[in-house]
Amino acid sequence: PGQRPTTHELRAHLKQSLPDYMIPTHYITLDRFPLTPTGKLDQKALPAPESPRAHAEPGSGGAALTGTQRRLADIWAQTLNTPRVDPDDDFFDLGGHSLLATQVMNRIREAFGIRLPLRLLFENPTVSGLADAVEAALLAEIEAMTDDEVAAAIGALDSPPSTEDAT
Repeated sequence: PGQRPTTHELRAHLKQSLPDYMIPTHYITLDRFPLTPTGKLDQKALPAPESPRAHAEPGSGGAALTGTQRRLADIWAQTLNTPRVDPDDDFFDLGGHSLLATQVMNRIREAFGIRLPLRLLFENPTVSGLADAVEAALLAEIEAMTDDEVAAAIGALDSPPSTEDAT
């Protein structure tokens, strides 16, 4: 027959008729299904799925990251247990799901000191898109501060940590 579709082509085709949460994160190409002697699918003989990054589509390939993107990429890499995350990588394509998305948003709150809605990750599933949303939220928070609050926040950044003796 014809050529086999790429993972990207399969994903694009499925996205036309399925919601994102139903799109598989792993694809395995088989010449034929392994069968038991009785003709049923031999699930034990199926190969284990590889990491989604093993056959990733060509992308930015390690493009330079902004500070916010680097922090987010580190959070994603830790949460998704993957060695590298690029700015245009899709969280869900890398194996992310709603429970991991919750962990990511909690880690973002800890790292940036800002509470963001979970839907933000679903609306901005790439590192670069989410970084833009995080920066916009931080800027909005700063713009809502009074001059005294800004001065206090800057002062807190400039003052050395307390080293009071407990004795």
